[in-house]
Amino acid sequence: MKKLAILTVLVMLFSFSWTMASEDINVENIPDGDYRGTGSGFNDDITVDVVVSDGQITSVEVVEHDDTPDYFEDAEEVLDRIVEAQSTQVDVVSGATASSEGILEAVKNALAGEEVEEQPEEDAQPEEDEAEEEVVEEEPAPSEPTPDVELTISGKTTETVTGLIEEGNSLMPVNTVEKVTEGSVEWDAQEQKVVITYENRPTLELEADSDQLYVDGEAVTMPVDVKNIDGTNYTPVRAVFEELKYYVTWEAGEINLYDTLEPVAEEPEVPEEAEEPEVSEEPEAEPLDVEDGTYRAASEEGRGFTTAEVTFEDGYIVDIDLVEHDDMGLRKELDYWYDVDNWAEVRDNYPEEYDSLQAMLDDLAEDMKATNSADVDIITGATGTAEKAIEAVDRAIDIAKGETGPFDGTFMGVSDIGARSWGIAIVTVEDGEIKEVELEEAGRDDAYTPIEEAELKDDEYPWDEFHEAKEVMPERFAEADSTDVDGVTEATGSVESWKQAVDRALANAGVYDREIGYSEANENGFVKADIVKDGDEIIDISLTEYDNKGLRKDRDYEYDVENWADIRDNYPEEYDSLQAMLDEMIERIKAADDLDEVDTISGATGTSEKAIDAVDKALSEGPYDGTFMGMSPVSARGGWNLAWVEIIGDDIQDVTLEEVQKDDGEYSIKDEDYDWEEFHEAKEIMPEWFEEKDSAEVDTYTEATGSAERWMDAVQDALRKSGRY
Repeated sequence: MKKLAILTVLVMLFSFSWTMASEDINVENIPDGDYRGTGSGFNDDITVDVVVSDGQITSVEVVEHDDTPDYFEDAEEVLDRIVEAQSTQVDVVSGATASSEGILEAVKNALAGEEVEEQPEEDAQPEEDEAEEEVVEEEPAPSEPTPDVELTISGKTTETVTGLIEEGNSLMPVNTVEKVTEGSVEWDAQEQKVVITYENRPTLELEADSDQLYVDGEAVTMPVDVKNIDGTNYTPVRAVFEELKYYVTWEAGEINLYDTLEPVAEEPEVPEEAEEPEVSEEPEAEPLDVEDGTYRAASEEGRGFTTAEVTFEDGYIVDIDLVEHDDMGLRKELDYWYDVDNWAEVRDNYPEEYDSLQAMLDDLAEDMKATNSADVDIITGATGTAEKAIEAVDRAIDIAKGETGPFDGTFMGVSDIGARSWGIAIVTVEDGEIKEVELEEAGRDDAYTPIEEAELKDDEYPWDEFHEAKEVMPERFAEADSTDVDGVTEATGSVESWKQAVDRALANAGVYDREIGYSEANENGFVKADIVKDGDEIIDISLTEYDNKGLRKDRDYEYDVENWADIRDNYPEEYDSLQAMLDEMIERIKAADDLDEVDTISGATGTSEKAIDAVDKALSEGPYDGTFMGMSPVSARGGWNLAWVEIIGDDIQDVTLEEVQKDDGEYSIKDEDYDWEEFHEAKEIMPEWFEEKDSAEVDTYTEATGSAERWMDAVQDALRKSGRY
């Protein structure tokens, strides 16, 4: 893989997200109807249809555009902002400025123009006495100057220039291109054009007041004209640098240019007689007196909690998997994308070097692996996150040393997330006994409501028996020092979820053991078994079936068993839901002396076999050979990546990769129609890399970095599920 030389453009006092300052339009004065308008996008015009009803903008839809799909997909967030604000004075989307402003311009033009009328018949002629409307050409809006822009080139050279914003596009002086790329710029007076030449790059020719860029003589159309102001020519940034073979990425306040022509630096030859200079190294961490294996632990509760799975080999930490849960028990960046940017807005000392919560957790994990301990520095600005992670790892190390608890403190447990609700228990433990219990229940309207929109049920929740159970159950749990107590009639569902949550809180406190296992995966998904034990006695078994997109059936959505029954002659009609079948399997497993004796459910053989396999793996020691399905954290766009990994011994035999995308609340797997060539290239070549290295740690794939990194996470998750860290 080529080594990429990085050129970073840091924008001072200038953001690619600002509020439109132009005069707004009073929608209340606009008659009801459908309106169409056009604005200038990054590549070409953007056309929108706007519907006005009862003095309100009820919808805005894009009819046509020619901008880059990924950038435009981000920019379309502006559509919702317009409808919500009932105004065009809304923020544009950072990183998709030109497309955002094009949409806003199109909406304003639509609302300022005529109502969309039905097209006349082709042979219809205008009235003879109808006067032609006079067309008045408007003066183009003047270019907006930007504040000073500081250019940092590979950390060596610094230039300060003043650029322009033209129709949402950033322009820089042509001589800046010369300094940045070490090209040669000449003015051809006869042809009235600028010529930029290089030894190993294309020759560029630009003309003032023209959008034509000539690349080795071939014409390329830029989004806006070259501007000549007071004798200085300004050229669009992206168009020029991409033709010079730089890969351009945009973020708020920063433009990164990656030189794709930079060769891999060769190691200098060392004469045979020359000796390698001595390099002072940090002293190696001492091995710990622990048994090899993977150990799970949790921090105490503090606006949520963190779990750690720590794997040891030969006394050294070789893998740490950290998951932070919020105050409703949801897994940040696994159940939903944790918006670190919003967090940063309310934190003066936010650690800006991290672009996500997972990046912070990964950094902590690397520090702890390097020191072979939990004795690492706190991350300034993320004290709570760091302290919970360190506490969880420290407790896992203690467990690996044989100090299995129970631990005094206050611990949080969360039940399985149901289609509409789940239970939360905060349990205070002292000397292994329950001293105090606090119960909550989170709920959402239905299984299709995004999980992060769930809320805790408060005093206004209209179910008297629920409130009665919430009040009396904590006392019953504490008095019995157990969840083996009577419930409350007509609040059975809530009581059962609270029992499971309390058992899991006690497992986090070390009072009980908790074992998790995953079945092998096929094209239909896999089953997870989550078991709480008191010694050899099974206290609770939970079974969750995942589909081939990694969604939890009957939890992330309502699994339609009736539709399944329509195509199955031997469907088990006595069960009204998938969960009812899984509950039956749990009872059969508990009743059996040996898992080999557990009967499968006729008509649900696949689900039954995966359930038995998952329980078997939870109750035994890995690693396991077979095919396992791994999932990455959720991306900022709400999707995630999947990996099916077949592994035998230490050898990865086969890898299949997929990516799930979220569109209008629906999830689907990206297919061959997905318009991103580099994505498909990465999807095809990366399995070979994983198989060659027998590892999840491979090179990333340029221009598909996000997908590549999430596939590495997914492969690592599959290896963990197979019992290999």
